[in-house]
Amino acid sequence: MTKKIDYNTYGFRFKGDYQYNVAGLSAIGFELIQSSSYRWHGLHRGEKDVYIFQYTTRGYGAISIDEKNYQLAKDDAFFVRVPSNHCYYLPNHSSEWEFVYFTIYGEEVSRLFNRIVSTHGNILKLPINSEPITH
Repeated sequence: MTKKIDYNTYGFRFKGDYQYNVAGLSAIGFELIQSSSYRWHGLHRGEKDVYIFQYTTRGYGAISIDEKNYQLAKDDAFFVRVPSNHCYYLPNHSSEWEFVYFTIYGEEVSRLFNRIVSTHGNILKLPINSEPITH
């Protein structure tokens, strides 16, 4: 028997400067997008020095990073910094995009982000049973 998980987003507001020295969790969520009005641009979010990891579980979406376009299908993930020149959205020809995501911040996150992106890029192919996803 499979347990149904409801779509939702949770935000966190931790206090204290020490949080920036480690990896702080800002938000986490599981969403189903079915409207082509869904669009987030990394230069217009109003946030600074946060990192977004988003993993597609069903359907597909799209992201442009520095004017290069990518389609994101099941098992595709992206990892981006805010602010930066990226925009992720539900394309007009997609009926739905289901994904899990988290938004994190901190000096340790910045260090790991730079290492991951310099080695693997912003777009990652991760099977559902891969270690980063199972964690």
